Amino acid sequence: MEAIQPQMDISADNSSPVPLITIKYGSEGMLQYTGAQLSERLVDEYEKLADVKDNKSLIVDVQADTAGSPLIRALVNVHKRVLARKGQLICAGYPKDFLPSLHALGLTSLPGFRLALNREDALRSAENKVVRL
Repeated sequence: MEAIQPQMDISADNSSPVPLITIKYGSEGMLQYTGAQLSERLVDEYEKLADVKDNKSLIVDVQADTAGSPLIRALVNVHKRVLARKGQLICAGYPKDFLPSLHALGLTSLPGFRLALNREDALRSAENKVVRL
């Protein structure tokens, strides 16, 4: 019997200079989590990374073709935590067809929230804008 593959993979990377969380999912992946569940998972992963990193910013690398309200809710909630630690949230790879919803909901105008084309651009941007207290 073949094992069922998870529809959403969330992984944290503490080897990069900036805390990095990658979210990968297929067309059904957004249905796997509610906004509250995804928010809790992202915030937990961020807190673990931020506790061991000097740079308190966060890159969320979205590797998917779709987006929905669970992801938007998660980004809003993790943004609050990142901002509280004096960091910036950089969302990389957000699906282009769904960018208008981020703009319409005001996420892109939040202080400390930025978009990047991809992970590499996000890393360059975050490394150049380390928040110093």
